[in-house]
Amino acid sequence: MSKYYILLNSSEIKSTGTFPQVSCNTLFEAHQLKYNEAPGYTPTLSFDLERRAKVTDVLSQAAISADGLIISENVKSLLSHFKLIEHLFYPVEIKAKTNHQNYYWLHLVAPLSNLDWVDFSSSSFYLKKGLRNIGEIKLSSVEDYQEKKKEQGSLIRIKAHKLVLNEPFNKSLDLFVLPRFSTSIYISEKLKNSIIENNI
Repeated sequence: MSKYYILLNSSEIKSTGTFPQVSCNTLFEAHQLKYNEAPGYTPTLSFDLERRAKVTDVLSQAAISADGLIISENVKSLLSHFKLIEHLFYPVEIKAKTNHQNYYWLHLVAPLSNLDWVDFSSSSFYLKKGLRNIGEIKLSSVEDYQEKKKEQGSLIRIKAHKLVLNEPFNKSLDLFVLPRFSTSIYISEKLKNSIIENNI
């Protein structure tokens, strides 16, 4: 059985200096990026490095809600050796006090069809209102999810305790996301080991 891990931006101040590490200068462009589609144009993305922030290969940010990461050329090069879901790289300007650095926004495209990878009967779900878990809910399929989401209304979200992948899932993927239930980025053990080996 393949193992997958959740890839997170570090929030340890010892490693990053502050969190988030950058603030966005191009909020309109950042807010146009959607998790389930490619924008169809190259957005202009510019961020300021926060005063206490350390420069790392992956920079934490709070402006873009779409799935993705701000990454250095080193990370972009490393990822070229692995299989990712549909994705795009957009240039990002990072403005520091003494210089400007070029990074990339790794934009991950996660259409609803990716939920076909989920074994709903073996997974577990709950209802979330604000920050509170308000109870468990059973789902049997993507269609069942869409129907129950509509029933719950806009204030209640359906989230996952546990997601089990089924046979249609492409096991050769090293990095992927599952829309709606989770904001996590999942990586293979092979990619995780490479990240550690390269001190990223």
